[in-house]
Amino acid sequence: MQQLDGSEGSTTSPRDALLAGAMVLLVALMSLSSSLSSYYLPPATGEVGVIFPPWMDQAEAFGAIIDAGGLVGSTGRLPNIIVAVADNSDFARRVVNNGAWVVTAARGLCGPQQEVARDT
Repeated sequence: MQQLDGSEGSTTSPRDALLAGAMVLLVALMSLSSSLSSYYLPPATGEVGVIFPPWMDQAEAFGAIIDAGGLVGSTGRLPNIIVAVADNSDFARRVVNNGAWVVTAARGLCGPQQEVARDT
């Protein structure tokens, strides 16, 4: 294809455009994943969210938290997600060894359910 200045230019094939779009999408997803994971990184001590398998009952989950050296803070809408208070930085490793799937920051996991005021 001839450019306005008379030089030969290249054209972009649909395959190249698709590949470029896929690369942009991949970079965007990696960026989003990175920011979400850093937002939910658990603190070394303090309130953490502990997510257990759904088939583990709450009493067993409480025992796993206490055995790992933490305290049970609160529960949320789902019985397998518990806010715990970690007193030392080794808590996350120990509670995962006791059966937890994930230890994360407690932000938004078990917040209080707010009632919506209704006009009567």
